[in-house]
Amino acid sequence: MEIPKGNLEYQPEKRAIILKKASPAKSPSPEASTPRIPETVDLIQGAENITESFSALTRKYDVEQFTLATSDGLVFASSGSPNAQTDAAVFSGEFAKNHGIKSPGIVLFGLDFKGSQLVGIVRTKKFQPEGTVGQIIADTKDILNWWI
Repeated sequence: MEIPKGNLEYQPEKRAIILKKASPAKSPSPEASTPRIPETVDLIQGAENITESFSALTRKYDVEQFTLATSDGLVFASSGSPNAQTDAAVFSGEFAKNHGIKSPGIVLFGLDFKGSQLVGIVRTKKFQPEGTVGQIIADTKDILNWWI
């Protein structure tokens, strides 16, 4: 029985199957696999106010903006971000409803400071490993303890 040419099983002649050796997987670049070590930046000395300290924090962790908001959506302090009021209003409310909120380019964390519940809002285009967020929280507390 002859198989018609339109059928997928049709092979006019026998051919050897050549298997190509798999190329070794490329190892990720050192930048992609290793979390970036924060720069050595003094967050207190040389700063004239809390805004300058938080601006130094954005340089240290290579993030775009930092806002610290009250739980009711007001700006407590920021790195001088033009979006600080909007971020405080939107994300502090969302954080209060759902602590596990995930939003691309936004890292949120809660912070208790002298009995006040605050929400840290970090805008970044880069992934921040969990350990880095812990360092940002510790530095935020240091800044608050100095200025407030």
